[in-house]
Amino acid sequence: MSTAFIICSHIEAFVLEWWVVHSSHRSIHTCDPLVYPDQYGSVIKYGQCFFSLNDALAWAYSQWRNCWLIGTASKDFGIAIKRACPEVRRFKQVDLMHTDREVMTKGVELVQWWSMVGVVTHRQPIALYEAIDFEKPFRSMTMGMLPAKVWAILLSIALALRPSSSVTIYDPFVWSGTIPMLALARGYHALGSDIAHVTACKRAMQWRVDRHPSFVDLSWSIWYHDATDAKNKPLARFATHVVTEWWLGPIITSRHHQHRIWEAARDVGDFVRRRVPQIQTNHPDCPLVFCVPWYTALDHDVLDQRWSHILTPLGVVMTSFVYSRPKQSVGRRVVYRYWS
Repeated sequence: MSTAFIICSHIEAFVLEWWVVHSSHRSIHTCDPLVYPDQYGSVIKYGQCFFSLNDALAWAYSQWRNCWLIGTASKDFGIAIKRACPEVRRFKQVDLMHTDREVMTKGVELVQWWSMVGVVTHRQPIALYEAIDFEKPFRSMTMGMLPAKVWAILLSIALALRPSSSVTIYDPFVWSGTIPMLALARGYHALGSDIAHVTACKRAMQWRVDRHPSFVDLSWSIWYHDATDAKNKPLARFATHVVTEWWLGPIITSRHHQHRIWEAARDVGDFVRRRVPQIQTNHPDCPLVFCVPWYTALDHDVLDQRWSHILTPLGVVMTSFVYSRPKQSVGRRVVYRYWS
């Protein structure tokens, strides 16, 4: 007997993603969260869970035959596996929250929870994320890159707010084009605008489309637009969901004094106050999912209160999902607004 297990990066994000996936596939009469695995940005890896090591190994061998390399997070568990199964030539310690290429291509990863053993069967779409993050001809590192997998979570939250059979994603701060690329990868139409880098973004989008002929049936468009200008291209009216990283303010590094960082937070807050009502006017039926800067050098309780004071009157909800890398001065906190 087996059951499913999931390793995810953020519980709240996964719950939202699970809701949208299953509400958009109403013919699925099951609560199995692994039915549509590629639509979860928060899922790192998942698979089948067994009540004994022997059952897990027997099932793994029946699926892949060649299981001479075993990946596991625990050294003691790896030694126990080698003792229980002489066919295993070696084991490799792997990080539970990351994907090991050698184990993924040449072996099997086992996960232990108390007396239960999980066999990893699927992982996050590494190839898609790497192509978007590192292979596209244009990308930005000015504020620290926001990985494609985090963008996938933002997309899922937007779709959870408004499930739709026909989806057009619009990013008004499109920058290097990550959101439109992910939208096409999920089978959605994509729109984007920005005040700069539009030509480079178009080139990156065309590069992505040329690599995937299946995208030919999907429409996309990128154009110049100043986010402070209330008038926008008529094409933007076709958007069903607005998903964007937003403007994160002036570049902040570890060399900046806290006084300067608070000034940057004030500038972004003022921009949010002006821009969110404008998006509401232009896209009255569209949910809005975006990020606000999360400055690692500031007191997070005070920063949380400051953002609550700005966002709550606008009807914007702060999630508990904050993306921040080590030594990164500006993280992102995911927020959303749905005014329908």
